[in-house]
Amino acid sequence: MGRSSNKTNKYAGGGGGGGGGDADREDKAMAHSAEFEQKQIEMLLAPSNRISWEEYKEKHRDQLQDRLGAGVEKEQADYRKMLDAERNSKLARGKNHKHLAEEQEKEKEKKRLKKEKKKAKKKDKKDKSSKKSKGHESEEEEEDVKPSKKSKKSKKDKKREDSDSEEEEERKEKKSKKDKKSKDSDSDWKKDSKSAKDGKKSSSSRRREEEKMAPPKLKPRTLGGDSRMKATYEAHASQDSQAKNPPCLVTVTLTNSGDCLLGPISVTMVPSMNVRVNGSIPEVATLKQGQSDTIRIELQVASVNKPQKIKCTLKYEAVGEGAPAAPQSVSCELLLPCSAFLVPRPVTPQEFDSLLANGSCTHSSSAVLEGTGRPFKHSLSLLTLLLNLRVVEGMDGSASMYAQSLQGHHVLILAKAKGGSTVSVDLRSNDEALSTQLCNEVSGLPLFIAQ
Repeated sequence: MGRSSNKTNKYAGGGGGGGGGDADREDKAMAHSAEFEQKQIEMLLAPSNRISWEEYKEKHRDQLQDRLGAGVEKEQADYRKMLDAERNSKLARGKNHKHLAEEQEKEKEKKRLKKEKKKAKKKDKKDKSSKKSKGHESEEEEEDVKPSKKSKKSKKDKKREDSDSEEEEERKEKKSKKDKKSKDSDSDWKKDSKSAKDGKKSSSSRRREEEKMAPPKLKPRTLGGDSRMKATYEAHASQDSQAKNPPCLVTVTLTNSGDCLLGPISVTMVPSMNVRVNGSIPEVATLKQGQSDTIRIELQVASVNKPQKIKCTLKYEAVGEGAPAAPQSVSCELLLPCSAFLVPRPVTPQEFDSLLANGSCTHSSSAVLEGTGRPFKHSLSLLTLLLNLRVVEGMDGSASMYAQSLQGHHVLILAKAKGGSTVSVDLRSNDEALSTQLCNEVSGLPLFIAQ
């Protein structure tokens, strides 16, 4: 069965989509005549009567003057002049800017002289005009007028005399003020001299107080411990100049802080790549309540430009009431700072200066010692104790110090006193890492000061 052919076609515009006749009609309606198109082309090609931006600025310069910058610059210049005048007027009040005050006085005198000249010119003009008008009159009238002129002149002379007397009074007042200021300044100088004398007296009293103060000490470093026992230590480099590889000497102090009797106490250390123990470590036989004893340990160090850590174990037995039955062990860590590897070698000031000048100690670092609350003399002794230094040369408020590491590194230090019990420390060495580590220790010095 095929489809029915009775259906009407929706698009009756012919083949190929239909509606072709409507498009042709629209094109014909939108089309322009040749004359219109020619006029349009001529209008577009014709030169425009519009003015450029530069011409517009020249034409409206007065209106745009403030917006274009000229007016703003004038205002800024006037404002700067006003600020300069205010600043000069304020500075002229002080003692350190007398030239500004003199300039202001000169300007005032110039203005006053100008005013007087203007007044004198006006008076001369009035006198000349009055003389010309009165010359045509009779002598009788002139005789009658002369006393009136004299009276006028006398009044003017009186005014001038009054103004002159007022100016003289003002000048006298200014002179008196200046004299008072000079007297006040003299009194201030006298007060300052008295205060300086008082300061000298106070400085002498301070020196006496400083001499009475006890010399400072450093606290030992904490190793470890528990409720029954505490262990502290101090580390210093060996000063044996004949040894090829001088060791680092560690002194461990053991204290019985409990109620029991402590039996044999031993310290064991685990060697590492950089640190090893020379020989055997001795033991402490017994420690009664409150007693202390020391153990000396020799350590061989391979690297001295950075701190070294060693793992340790403290072992002991307790005897008495409440004491544990089993032996006790406490694990801890021993820290060797870089200052423990320095030896205070004696050096002359000339040798110290040559080490500074020859360029061998190129690595420098600095630190500030704050918060000690002590005089420079005590701060200097604290520095020598902390870093194991020897004072080369000392003066009021400054000192030079020297030390040498176990491996031959030079350490040069300059200490200077500053206000508020602060001390600046400048350090030089031929090893950069060593200089930075030592400066870090100087910054942490207040933590190790014994109260």
